[in-house]
Amino acid sequence: MKTLIIIVTIIGLSAVIGSIIVGGMVFDGVVVEKPYEKGLDWDKRRNEKAESGWNVGIEDKIFRTGDNDIYFSVLDKDGGPLTNAQIAVAISRPSTTAYDKSFETSVRRDGKYIASINFPLYGYWDLKISVTREKRNVVFEERIYVENMRHEHMHGNAEADCNIDKGPCVTIPEHRDLQVLFDIDPKPVKTMTDLIFSVVLKEQDIPVTDADVTMDLSMPGMFMGINRPVMKHIRDGIYEGKGIIPVCPHGGKIWKAEVTVRQDGKSAIVSYIFEVE
Repeated sequence: MKTLIIIVTIIGLSAVIGSIIVGGMVFDGVVVEKPYEKGLDWDKRRNEKAESGWNVGIEDKIFRTGDNDIYFSVLDKDGGPLTNAQIAVAISRPSTTAYDKSFETSVRRDGKYIASINFPLYGYWDLKISVTREKRNVVFEERIYVENMRHEHMHGNAEADCNIDKGPCVTIPEHRDLQVLFDIDPKPVKTMTDLIFSVVLKEQDIPVTDADVTMDLSMPGMFMGINRPVMKHIRDGIYEGKGIIPVCPHGGKIWKAEVTVRQDGKSAIVSYIFEVE
């Protein structure tokens, strides 16, 4: 019994230490333009929300790639349905504006709203519900996670599509001539080890040296904290970043790397699902 307690304690401490190390090493790499003005705007929206007393409740927060019917209620300060309001729904990716899109809503007989939304990619999205009545507008924002229909029906059923221990994996984004090569060293890839994540970009066999590359590491079906190695161009279209993959307290070994490439006003997102030791 004592041995079991010691093992569980070690696993728990490993997860905590991994989170601390990753948190200390990771910077999201996103620079906010005009942070002061954006801060004032955030304060204004927060105050408007508080003054209105309105509230939005989403019924089902399980989202998957493809078509989703999202049901939600809009309530007034007394907790009843907010009437005579105009409702708009929009989605966006945290790291790019390439997938920003708005959707129409319809109201049901019970006063609740429905919006049919299509998520083309899995990963993190920002869901915005704008409520307007008379001259008042309040925007409710929530960051959500969209699961992959193919890989993430259940955490235990996630499948690796990149055998990273055998070598790099290559993907060509849709509608682009861009080739994205993903690799991790040293091998075999292990948790709680200093790792170098690399991305090699080529377009028509010519190295791409002026791109902005970001990488998000996550575990399908389980939130393990924000893990975003800072990717820097080294040479000849090679971008590298250092990081650590923490130990999953439940024994999970499947991880996902989502790579976003921005260049000349264009964005491309590719993902790789791999297994660690």
